[in-house]
Amino acid sequence: MNTLQLVEMFIDSDWRKSTSGNVFVRCPSPDHHDSKPSCHLSIDKKVFNCFSCGARGSLAKALKWKRAPDSIINLVAQMPDSPFIGREAVKSALLDEVILSAYANKPQKWIDAGFEECILSDHQIGYDKINNRITIPIRDLNGGLVAIVGRNDSDFNKYKVYKSELGDFEPRPYMPKVHDHLWRADKLDHDMTDPIVVVEGYKACMWLVQCGYLPTVALLGARISDAQVELLSSFGRPVILMLDNDEAGRKGQQDAEIKLYRKGLNVKTATYVVDVKQPDYLNPTDTIVSVLNAKEPTWIS
Repeated sequence: MNTLQLVEMFIDSDWRKSTSGNVFVRCPSPDHHDSKPSCHLSIDKKVFNCFSCGARGSLAKALKWKRAPDSIINLVAQMPDSPFIGREAVKSALLDEVILSAYANKPQKWIDAGFEECILSDHQIGYDKINNRITIPIRDLNGGLVAIVGRNDSDFNKYKVYKSELGDFEPRPYMPKVHDHLWRADKLDHDMTDPIVVVEGYKACMWLVQCGYLPTVALLGARISDAQVELLSSFGRPVILMLDNDEAGRKGQQDAEIKLYRKGLNVKTATYVVDVKQPDYLNPTDTIVSVLNAKEPTWIS
């Protein structure tokens, strides 16, 4: 008996596939009457996290809540990590959360640019005083810290925190592969059906959130990766692309339209109602109107 069979038998027979090695199930907590699959369960790591009620823990804990026999619960501890539905399990090496305390300073430049402190704090945007750079945590779908990236004070030079800067916090193996993730995907409400807006960068992403559109994620660049296409597909929701209004953004948008359309997603493109370079240059009203005026790519019809 494998881990997925245990999930089907004792937790939720109608589980929904998320990403490789992960499924969505109804929350196993006895205090949460979950009518929809709102709990993210890692088959590989044997842990769960409910996005709705906040319950989390090991697979063994979930099985206890579901009153599985002790023999089954003991079996879980002995089971090796295994591939998920025929696909090789990919383990991510997570950073220790305590490392973010080194950057627990206000990113004053972004506050001066109009970003609310509560928005920056909610996304744990910090400032590295030693290297004079803004710090941005990258998290996987489970909320695990997979990398730290950011910009210098000029906002021109991008960087990643590599092994040489991590000291004793370096996990093994560790490679900050940020384009395997969508920034803010861990904050999406899985019970919602609203379209997911996809932008290029962190500032554009936070600007849409600040303007009131919460289901927004960032590619961390102008080109969508295959892993990001898979992540968006796992949500099963329409997608609105709002990449930068420049040559690189338009090329990236066309590429994303094709990949997402081939994946079977309902994809639209936001219409910039004012000729600016990127979403965070719009005022709040024009930002939301640009999203609401999204249209299907002309080539689809």
